Parts: sequence; structure tokens; C-alpha cells
Amino acid sequence: MSEATPFEVAIRGTAAQVWAFLWDAEALGRVLPGCESIRQEEPGRYRVVLAVRTMLLTVRADATATLRDPDPPRSVLLTLDGTPRGLGGTFHVGIPIALSEEASPEGTLTRIGYDVDVRVTGSMATFGPAMLRDAIVREVQGLAADIEAEISAGRVPGGD
Repeated sequence: MSEATPFEVAIRGTAAQVWAFLWDAEALGRVLPGCESIRQEEPGRYRVVLAVRTMLLTVRADATATLRDPDPPRSVLLTLDGTPRGLGGTFHVGIPIALSEEASPEGTLTRIGYDVDVRVTGSMATFGPAMLRDAIVREVQGLAADIEAEISAGRVPGGD
């Protein structure tokens, strides 16, 4: 997986702490923006109900989130495959995530680099993949902020 990513957010916490949220369904459900429900099917694979806000509407979807090609705690590919409720079509979202740590005066910072690849079919295509991509970019930024808040509050899966 390439380390070059077009989007980046930095949070206070270690890469291992960030990594722990990706592998714990309960913790991931707390920090994943728009997550209405989550159920682990197997390690690294979750059934989720998501509500994603775009500029025009909120899209609720049933999806499978899968963590692929993990290289702990440096990188993983998050994929989301699903069907929006009330709209025809399907979506596939690929989010390559790269984590890197650096020291700062406030402690350890983890930079979360990512990209978002969106493919849609059916009625979903009429809303435009670009609009959905922009919404997902904002959701990943929210995910990072929520993880940072959980780390600051001492609520890290596994007690790290």
C-alpha cells in the first residue's frame, strides 16, 4: 500500500491506540460517524448500518465493512460494500489508511493518511460519486476526531 495519501489528519495518541479502535466492534461503533449499528461477523469484518449526510440528503445504508491487508499498526485497507435504503443501486468504497507516529511537545501524534475511492451503481450514481466521496472524507475526519476524544478520555480498547 502506498504511503502517499491525499488526505491527512493528525491526532494525539499512538498508532497502536488508533489501530485498536479498528479491531473492536463496540469501540468502532462509538467513534464511527453515522454508525447506527455494528455487529462483528469475524475479526476485521463488520455488518453496519450507516447514515451518511451529503449536501442534499442523508443516505442510510446496510453495509459490510472489511479491514483488508493489515500491516499493524501501520496500514490497512478499509472497504465498505453496501446498499442504500430507499435508493436503487450499490456502492463500494475503498479507504487505504496509513498511520505514522511522531513526537510533539503534547506527546505522541499519529498522522492518519487516507484516500477515498467510491464506485456506485444504479440510482446512487445520479447523486454523483464525487458528492459521496466528499461526504466520506468528512466522515473519516470525524472518525479521527472521535478516536482522539476517546483516547483523551482513557477509553481505548484493550486499555492502552
